Amino acid sequence: MKKLVLSVLFLLIGAIFANDLLAYTNEVRQSGDTYIWRINDVDQGSTTSFTEAVQNAVWSVPPIDYRELHILCSGTLTETIGLPYGIKLYCHNNTFTIDHGGYGFYGKGVNEVQIHDVTLSNLTNMGIRMTRCSNLVFDNITLLSGFIGMRIDSHESRPYEDFWVYNVTVTNCRFENLGSHGLETYGVDGCNIQNIVALNCGECGVLLNKTINGTVGTVDAYRCCVGGGYAGLRLANSCSNLAIDQLYARECGRGFFVTSGSNNCHLNYCYVVDCVDYWGEGRGVWLENVAYCSVESGCCNTGITAWGEGTYANIDSTCMELFNGTYNIIAQHSGKAIATSGFGTTNGTSIIQWSNTGDDAQRYIITPVDGEWHRITPVIATDQALDVTGVSTANSAHIITWAYHGGYNQQFKFQRASTGGWNIIVRHSGKCLDVEFASSLDGANIIQYDCTGNLNQVFSLTRLKSASIQSKEAMKEVASDFKLDVYPNPVTDNKIQLSMEIPEASEVQVKLYSVQGQLLFNRSLGVVEAGNTEQTIQFNETAKGIYTLRVETTQGVETRNVIFK
Repeated sequence: MKKLVLSVLFLLIGAIFANDLLAYTNEVRQSGDTYIWRINDVDQGSTTSFTEAVQNAVWSVPPIDYRELHILCSGTLTETIGLPYGIKLYCHNNTFTIDHGGYGFYGKGVNEVQIHDVTLSNLTNMGIRMTRCSNLVFDNITLLSGFIGMRIDSHESRPYEDFWVYNVTVTNCRFENLGSHGLETYGVDGCNIQNIVALNCGECGVLLNKTINGTVGTVDAYRCCVGGGYAGLRLANSCSNLAIDQLYARECGRGFFVTSGSNNCHLNYCYVVDCVDYWGEGRGVWLENVAYCSVESGCCNTGITAWGEGTYANIDSTCMELFNGTYNIIAQHSGKAIATSGFGTTNGTSIIQWSNTGDDAQRYIITPVDGEWHRITPVIATDQALDVTGVSTANSAHIITWAYHGGYNQQFKFQRASTGGWNIIVRHSGKCLDVEFASSLDGANIIQYDCTGNLNQVFSLTRLKSASIQSKEAMKEVASDFKLDVYPNPVTDNKIQLSMEIPEASEVQVKLYSVQGQLLFNRSLGVVEAGNTEQTIQFNETAKGIYTLRVETTQGVETRNVIFK
């Protein structure tokens, strides 16, 4: 037993110091008061200025297909970081403190840009500004204070000419204490926006202007434009073809506000509470001057207006939030999902956090059992439930799975956290579910602990559509020995061209998935001979939006995001 404990301890220590030991091909790291930038596995220089090191590294990364740069330390930015074409920044959950009046990051006319895992604090202007840039990915970013958190648009300034940018992904992002909007888009064709938290924003939590053909997952907005005319989530200036899953809006000027010629925009579920505008009127849900827009379910306690051809709001006027369905449960501080360790189905299996893959070990059925108290059942073991080990009331008692018996140590209440999201409270102890040691590592245990309000006790819940949706694990891209190009992208006329270079003769299967993971198209190309080949794929009539194209061969699998116009 002692050997096992020591082994686990060494593994944890190794994980904590992994960034210090691992040299990336392109990186910025810190040694004492010095910042060193490394390009192509060679240290290029050092400086006491974090800004200088980052700028030098960003603009020195070779112009190849995958221009990855890893920033392994926190620091102070004394000027805006300009972004070149194709840069992919991995910031390893570090914090960049802004000490100037400009943007944090800025890109103009550059495509294929990604930023991951960073907090920008002390902002006075926009955190991230991208104009006339397509194929963007922003994941796990926190923006604190300042003006607009993140703006992605098709123009640098008014007037708004007819120009579009394409394929924008914003996931797991947090916007807090901003003077204006959290996330704003303008002139975007093709968006994938998931798991957004916006707190104390002066205007909208999320504002989509002239944005078409996309999906929005969960938006959680709290005190955005309190007593004003903006909203937790607003769609304006002819938005169209947007599918939105969930909106939680509390104490905003308005909750869900759709206006100005928008059409074919649909919200699946809303929970809108105490949203009152500057006229003192309750317009929690307000759909005005729109066509074929809807709210399919949910509640709003401060006024519901829906008018326009084909427009409706099928929701209640009183709100009592009871969870009932299948969910992913995401730890807000780490962006990782609650998971049943090792796909275990036996009593005593640990509940941990793990990188979000969407597989069945990260899916839980939540059902009310006694008023506000709920059972949380693993999808992979429906006779079991989340359970506090040993019916303990002590801090740090582990959360495990156990055969369901209806005990109070197997019942949980979801209570709104002041930082957005939910505290999950154990009935028998009154303590909160907690990620042990506030760890952001895969494998960290879920425990119970006194409710402190810390982010490692706050969780987001993403409602899953249905059991028929394929696990995202089955859609993961795996290593492959063949090359794939896809064009045109965006797709026109429901037709796409595949350009493949295959080392050996191989059977080829082409599949198309919705962003929710549902298989929409499945076609075999038979055996394709080795070498270079071109294949034209004609799809069935497909709605506008973003899809995942998966090409399977015996040499491996490649996936691509494609936009249908």
